[in-house]
Amino acid sequence: MDPAGPARAGFRCPPLQGHPDQHRAPRETLTLRLRKLEEAGLVERRQYSQHPPRDEYLLTAARHDIAPVLASLRQWGERHATPLSHLR
Repeated sequence: MDPAGPARAGFRCPPLQGHPDQHRAPRETLTLRLRKLEEAGLVERRQYSQHPPRDEYLLTAARHDIAPVLASLRQWGERHATPLSHLR
């Protein structure tokens, strides 16, 4: 999801680089993760009654509270985590 705007539920996730099978996330996995983020108050889901039906997900203000924590985790991972390509 782009912090600058909404993301549609049907958008395509990029393949997992370095993952042995490099498949895209299944729709069910994406839906479950988005619903958990919604329950945690990090995203807001907007449903539209169109054909075909669609949902948009927007980042909430609560996301700003957790952003520094996530940035720190990402930085730690970049310094210490083993790249997936080395795990093959």
